[in-house]
Amino acid sequence: MRLFVFILILIIQKISFGQTAIKLEKEIGFGLMTSTLGENPFWARSNTWGTIPLASNGSFVFAGVHKDYDSTYTMAKKLRRTDWGFGASTFMHVNLKSNAALKLPELYIKGRWRALELHAGRFKQIHGIGDETLSSGAFIWSDNALPIPKIQIAIPNYVSILGHGLISLKGNFAHGWFGKQPYTINYYLHQKMLYGKLGKDRWPVTLEAGLNNQIQWGGYSEILKDNPGSTKDGYMPDNFNTFISTILPIPAIQKRFPAEFNLQGDDLNYGGNVLGTVDFGLNIRLKNTKVKIYRQLPYETGSLFTSLVNADDGIYGLSLHLPKTSLPLTHVVIEGLHTYNQGAYRAGIARLLDLKDRHFGELHNYLNHFQYLEGWSNKEKSLGTPFLMPDAEVKNRPRNIYTLSSFNQVNGLYVGIEGKNERSKYQVRTSFMNYRKTGGPYIPNNTEISQISFSAKYDYMLKPDTFIITQLAYDNAGFLKKNVGLILTFRKLWY
Repeated sequence: MRLFVFILILIIQKISFGQTAIKLEKEIGFGLMTSTLGENPFWARSNTWGTIPLASNGSFVFAGVHKDYDSTYTMAKKLRRTDWGFGASTFMHVNLKSNAALKLPELYIKGRWRALELHAGRFKQIHGIGDETLSSGAFIWSDNALPIPKIQIAIPNYVSILGHGLISLKGNFAHGWFGKQPYTINYYLHQKMLYGKLGKDRWPVTLEAGLNNQIQWGGYSEILKDNPGSTKDGYMPDNFNTFISTILPIPAIQKRFPAEFNLQGDDLNYGGNVLGTVDFGLNIRLKNTKVKIYRQLPYETGSLFTSLVNADDGIYGLSLHLPKTSLPLTHVVIEGLHTYNQGAYRAGIARLLDLKDRHFGELHNYLNHFQYLEGWSNKEKSLGTPFLMPDAEVKNRPRNIYTLSSFNQVNGLYVGIEGKNERSKYQVRTSFMNYRKTGGPYIPNNTEISQISFSAKYDYMLKPDTFIITQLAYDNAGFLKKNVGLILTFRKLWY
């Protein structure tokens, strides 16, 4: 580990002194983690971009270097039309059993022309309307798992298309690689999103809405090579026609570009594993408070615009920013999560309006998939909300190769708060969740198992750009085992 740290320091110094004209942000740090069970509690390992492992009782070291876009203005009070940036970060964990794991959460280069951005590599990104810093995690694409390498073209920030900010749009289009996973190899990620905003930034009220679309497609599964309903000799279709018909699930397009071959679930899923969320947001600017009310509604199996079966599911959120309060409280987030419907119940609005749904009874098995046995995950960490936990993270739940998450029906409440003063910052996360086994009414026993998880994190500034961070986390004896964990971190920044 000492050699690893020494090499990282040399790399950072080389970049720093060899490129004096480039403004860089560099960091390096190390820490210790321990717990009563030898596993990090839920809020110690969740939403850490896949860096904090399940195994505890060890040490870790991390380092990174980043160059972002230049935010300064010219004499004409305009930003440069073009700019570029890059980033790299690494995390190494060693436990008491001398098992070491090296991860690379970031390695990317990016370029900007006006509002348009090209991004290539492994980089951090969250999809969905919500709170990006204190949320429990966006439903479909959060900060819970190691980022997937991809190439992306995007308009990452809202750009006015009408009325000098009256109506604005942002979006992305990306192709990624899942690489080698436990049961499937060489399969791809297709990703696109489009969001709109109504109202100018200076207005007291603005509205946001949009959707994101995520697709796992292609690849080979050795374990499914003798299952003709899921694969063709282990393969999923992956030629160019398949790519076109998968990303544009329109009958005319699919007829013009037929997939390489059809499988049992392709008609239902429009090829591959298709999922995403439809999001809504209301932003309110008060004198000393910023309020955001948001909703993330999940969809699967092609029922995006034609179904109400999942209308109750998803995330309901409230975010409060209190920047000018006299109290050491600057940020509050309250979220409700519900995934009980999964296509197997009539949603509340459907019952209220007495509407019949042609997709009623189609199981929307969040996170799990019959072809991609890893489900919606990367390295067995949920790509979306961390509350849909893979079996590997849950007590006494042996991994069922056909189900990544055996208990993906979740209902509960999350509360997060932050506060700071001149030298310190604190963060508290608390969740109260109930779990039921996947399958809805198809499973006779729907007994709920409760779970309370808690984390308190305290950042203290020793001097500018040097920090000591203490985190205490706790799980009660419910869905998880009773556990108390502690993480101590030293972090140093350079500019």
